[in-house]
Amino acid sequence: MNYIFKLFYIFFLFLFINACTTPDTEKKPLSDIPPKNNNLAEAALQSVQDSMQLDPADFERVQRIVLKYEDEIQSTQKQKFNNPKSKQQVMQNLMKSRRAELGDVLKLKEVNTFNKLYKKSLADERKNRKKDKHISEEDRKALSKQLKEYRKTSVLPIVIKHRKALEAAMNQTDKTQIAGLRKQVTDFNQQLKAKQADCKAIDQANRKALMACRRELRNMQKQYTSIEKEVKTFHELLLTKTETKSIMTDMKNQRTVWRADLKKILTPYMKKEIKEDKIPLGKYLKLAPPIPFLLLDPTKVD
Repeated sequence: MNYIFKLFYIFFLFLFINACTTPDTEKKPLSDIPPKNNNLAEAALQSVQDSMQLDPADFERVQRIVLKYEDEIQSTQKQKFNNPKSKQQVMQNLMKSRRAELGDVLKLKEVNTFNKLYKKSLADERKNRKKDKHISEEDRKALSKQLKEYRKTSVLPIVIKHRKALEAAMNQTDKTQIAGLRKQVTDFNQQLKAKQADCKAIDQANRKALMACRRELRNMQKQYTSIEKEVKTFHELLLTKTETKSIMTDMKNQRTVWRADLKKILTPYMKKEIKEDKIPLGKYLKLAPPIPFLLLDPTKVD
């Protein structure tokens, strides 16, 4: 009898010790657990950093905190709860905990700004991902073939014809300005590709170097805005000049025709109605938009 009593005593003692002992991973604060890959959140975080320009060390801590809580949030969303309010409470507690940890790194005003920007950036990233969902491989090939044929027969001949006509109609000052803008864009694209290659070569485990490189890449991309603005201004100028107005207006009207045709081509492959003015012309017809058309080298269009 004493023997059986001792066995029960040892068993319950084991259960008690096991219940009171927490594994090291559970004892760690959420922000100390290594992150899982979350490209959506990382992209949103980098967008926020571009706006706030936090200290690199602070941003690294913020990023670690947010990614850990994103893992917990996603895990909670997948769980089944008998009471929906219980799930809601868990989510609210996670958000409060995340805010508290962010408060250890940022000032209160910075936390508020961060949360607003992150929420918007995350929503934008999700929206963009939905837009980029691929159609079936079979449909993709069929659409690609159809677009290729359309570009060859209905777009390129018109682009080449009008670009040559524009070159002949422009004065030397305008030609020199376009040549200069073309060089700026060419140089920018080369530098951008070089930086993209640098970022790609960085070990994914070296998150600090990777984030720094991506930040430099985004800053470079912002520099293109000034060049783009200059080209757009020049485009508007050519629309007003007597010698170039008719050519530029014809191209403007032609873009309306191309958008209408694209809608007819794309509609059978899409699940919802497409608005013509929302079709990204440059995505399907690279030389059709104003900037590529203007910067096209007339000596190489053939």
